[in-house]
Amino acid sequence: MTAFIVIVATFGLFALFSAAILIPYLCAMATGRALTWVFQVESDQAASEANELLSPEHLAEIDALVVSSQRMARDAQRRADAWPAVR
Repeated sequence: MTAFIVIVATFGLFALFSAAILIPYLCAMATGRALTWVFQVESDQAASEANELLSPEHLAEIDALVVSSQRMARDAQRRADAWPAVR
């Protein structure tokens, strides 16, 4: 009978310990997902507002800057990949 009580107490403590870890994790995960949804909605709204406020010339300039940045990043990556071979 004593062994049974020890086993039940051990399982009970294990359940409490698991709940102490699992409940904050689940709350944090739910909070993170909620915040992600809120900020995604806000960023979509902000992007829509920015697109409405910017002129087509400004949007074209932004697109050109993005393309230029991507090209510079590719060139830098190629130089970084070739650097050990040059030495």
